[in-house]
Amino acid sequence: DKIVVIAPGAGKSWGKDAHLKHWPAQNYSALADKVIENYSAKIIIVGDYSEKGIIQNVISGMHHAALDLSGRTSVGELAALFRGANLLITNDGGPLHMAVAVDTRTVSIFGPVDDLVYGPYPLSDKHRVAKNTISCRPCYRDFRMFPCANEQKCIHGLSVEGVFNLVKELI
Repeated sequence: DKIVVIAPGAGKSWGKDAHLKHWPAQNYSALADKVIENYSAKIIIVGDYSEKGIIQNVISGMHHAALDLSGRTSVGELAALFRGANLLITNDGGPLHMAVAVDTRTVSIFGPVDDLVYGPYPLSDKHRVAKNTISCRPCYRDFRMFPCANEQKCIHGLSVEGVFNLVKELI
């Protein structure tokens, strides 16, 4: 069986602005269901205990079962989990870089942040980045988030089907 890990949070370093990097929970739910239905994959959802809200929203929106390990893994255990997984699907942040470090395939979802600066490194055929190519993106520059006049189309405009197409390239 395929094991796909999903990390839908955005990390503590963004504090009150973390939600600006979140791909909507219902999109993660729909994507997880598509992965299960197309690949009979086991879905494991991870994150910090403080991300329990978004994780519960993802799980409650799914039609199939997922294992919730949020707030229940150490950094070392998370790295081992990523190493044993076939794929990590995540927003940009720490889990992405940890998965890259242990040579796990990734699909990362970037909104306001520049994937060329904060994306998977080194670049390889094991990683895909979902991003919207609107002219105002990236709006996070010089460690500052600029006010959004486009209703966060950079992240909310990314479709489940578009991200799933990237998953299909790697799984």
